[in-house]
Amino acid sequence: MARHRDGRLAEAEQMYRQALRWQPDQPDAYHLLGLLAAQLNRPDEALPLFERAIALNPAVPEYHANYGNALTIAARIDDAEAAFAKAISLRPDFPEALMNLATLRRNRGDLDEAERLLHRSLALRPDWPDAQLNLANVALARQCFEEATTLFARALRAAPTYVHAYEAFARAAARAGRLQEAAAAFRRLLAFDPQNAVARHLLAACTCDPHYEKATEAYIRRLFDHYAPHFDSSLTQLQYQAPALIAQRLAQEVAPDGSLTILDAGCGTGLCGALLRPFAARLVGVDLSAGMLKEAAKRELYDELIEAELGAYMAAHPFTFDVIVACDTLVYHGRLDDAVAAAAKALKPRGRLLFTLEQLSEEGENPYRLAPTGRFCHRVFYVQAMLAAAGLVDAKRRRYGRGHWGVQARDRLGDDKYYHADRNWFLFYYLLASRDAYKQPSYTILGNHDWRFNPYPPLIKGALPTPDTLINNYEQFTQEEQRDILRKAHGPGYDRQFSYDLKARFLQKVESKDGLGCTTIREWR
Repeated sequence: MARHRDGRLAEAEQMYRQALRWQPDQPDAYHLLGLLAAQLNRPDEALPLFERAIALNPAVPEYHANYGNALTIAARIDDAEAAFAKAISLRPDFPEALMNLATLRRNRGDLDEAERLLHRSLALRPDWPDAQLNLANVALARQCFEEATTLFARALRAAPTYVHAYEAFARAAARAGRLQEAAAAFRRLLAFDPQNAVARHLLAACTCDPHYEKATEAYIRRLFDHYAPHFDSSLTQLQYQAPALIAQRLAQEVAPDGSLTILDAGCGTGLCGALLRPFAARLVGVDLSAGMLKEAAKRELYDELIEAELGAYMAAHPFTFDVIVACDTLVYHGRLDDAVAAAAKALKPRGRLLFTLEQLSEEGENPYRLAPTGRFCHRVFYVQAMLAAAGLVDAKRRRYGRGHWGVQARDRLGDDKYYHADRNWFLFYYLLASRDAYKQPSYTILGNHDWRFNPYPPLIKGALPTPDTLINNYEQFTQEEQRDILRKAHGPGYDRQFSYDLKARFLQKVESKDGLGCTTIREWR
């Protein structure tokens, strides 16, 4: 055992196995071999060793407690709870078993029982940092962020070398609005562990780093591999509604007749799977987290589950899916252009993309922001611009006709003699309807010729739009005001003659110019 305590695990294992050769029914040797395997994160090897020790001597509480730890590693949570409960029944004053059972109850959302067990544990071992940290996690789960911050700070004063506790303290402090304290804790954690992807991501969140555009793959994997075993119960406690809203929205568009090829993008544990299955002939789930995919597989709902980066997977499967669902996935992307473009590429003609985001409503110019939660929030105008740039139309708001400057979408649209069924004006309409609240997107109509959004001829004279062809109530404005409306809606290039940037389009140089200065192109692409 001395070699085991000193970390000389290979020598310890050799001695335990030698003891079993001398005494095949020695329960302590089986227990210690199981403990060693669990420490090496080999639960499949550890479990039968603990079970053999318990079978030989079922009255030892430590056997059951360590068996429970191995079952927890193996994500057999019900069996782990039973093992800890058995250890406590054999030894009611067993603080470690009480704390470990409390952790499982907390993860299940039974916060009252978890708190009761932790207070029992602390009564047996006052000022025990491990139990204090778990009590702080209960407060964090209750979203009592100030209380959680105080409890984490108390535990760290008792055990300042508990490096992993700085992350929890910083998370609580950030949610409590104490961003400077949170940032300091994350920096200290990074000093201990420079490769800590979670600390690096959440430090960017606390400092509102404007250059941070997307959560790293390492962050996503570590975060969700950790959450996977108790992810569903945590969301149940939070009354999570996103999958139901996605399914409700899909049902408004298509019938659940089992005819569609559907991608559950960022499928997680498969919470959307049961709701999407009635619509799907084929249901594919993609996620970065192997732990989450393992949980999703237990539902037996998916035809295929794939561990992959979402954007790369979609880009590699063009024209494949009738529906792509990104439920609580794009909140880990700040810039949306790459992900939305990849989704557009992966959709079949007339395919549908359904997704959830968190709205950024506070004042400012940035199109998105990484919040202290570690999730991105986005402005509506930016999301609409990214969808338009990818050639995706908002089905709920799709309309045809001319826009009204300063008029909300629900009020009216001008389906009059200028109506064109093959010309979708929804983008320009929303630019107009937003009036002074309009924020110029990166996509501009005149800068990108797409007949769904830009019906102006690309390379002919006289392509410059005039207000009377775009704004039904144009007569209410002076000519200067009309030009100002076009300038605000289109951004740079609003007054150029052609939709395309001619500099990039020539195969032959300019042949001639007419008397009006209009370029004649012999060949273009």
